[in-house]
Amino acid sequence: MGERLIINVFNKKDDETPLYNIYYHWSGFADSALNELLLLVENDCYKSIPEVVKFITKNGGTVVREDIPLYQEKYDSSYEMPEDASRNQGLVALSEEQINNSISWGEEFIDVYLDDNTFNIKKLFRFADDDILEDYDIDKDKCLHDVKFENQLSLDNIHILLDKIDYLKDNKAAVFVDEEYFIMSAW
Repeated sequence: MGERLIINVFNKKDDETPLYNIYYHWSGFADSALNELLLLVENDCYKSIPEVVKFITKNGGTVVREDIPLYQEKYDSSYEMPEDASRNQGLVALSEEQINNSISWGEEFIDVYLDDNTFNIKKLFRFADDDILEDYDIDKDKCLHDVKFENQLSLDNIHILLDKIDYLKDNKAAVFVDEEYFIMSAW
C-alpha cells in the first residue's frame, strides 16, 4: 500500500472541518510526511489556498478534479488540471465532500493550525513491542529515553523532528516515550 498521507489545514484548532487538505499517495511515512510539510512551510504557501494550489501544481500535483470548478469560481477562472498531474505530488481538496473523501482514504495524518502556527502528527509513529524491536534488529539499549514528541509542534521546528528521525533511522534506534517503545513507520 502507498501509505497515504493527508495534510489537513485548519484556520483554528477548534474547527471541525479543514480549510483544505492535501492527499499524497506515497508520503505517509514519518520522514517523507514531515518533508512534505516542510516544503509547504519553507515555500510559505500553506496559509493561502491560491498559493498552495500554485505550489502543488508547479510540483506535479493538482486540485482534486471534482473541486476544479469551485477553485475556478473562487480563485482562478483560468485554472486547468495539468495533464501530467500525479496524486503522488499532491491533490488539493477544497469542498467539504472532497475533504472528507480524502480523509476516508488517508492512513497517516498531519493537522496544521493557522491560528497558532502549530501542527499535530497522527499515526506517524507506531507502537512497537519487544518482538517488533527484535524484527527490526533494534537493540533496546539503543532506545532514546530523552526524546519527547509533543502533541502540538511548532511549524518552525520541523527540522528538529526530522533530524531526530534521521538519527533514529541511521542508528536503528527506537524512541522511548511514556514507557512505551515506538519506531518510525518509515522502517
